[in-house]
Amino acid sequence: MRAERMIADLVEANQDLSLVGDVLSDAHRAGLIASPTKLAQYLEPLARRNQQPSGPKLRNHLYEVAGISHE
Repeated sequence: MRAERMIADLVEANQDLSLVGDVLSDAHRAGLIASPTKLAQYLEPLARRNQQPSGPKLRNHLYEVAGISHE
């Protein structure tokens, strides 16, 4: 499973976003996030539920939670 899909699955499962941020940080450090664009696409249907207007905004929010600069 791609790391991007795994991150989206955690968000979809209503995991605490700080924990999702930890997983995202680890995956990013390990070079497992191959496509930030694909991550945003996976997050798109989950954005409004997480108080974000779009998948890219939710991705950026998760990057902030994870302490990752926006790419």
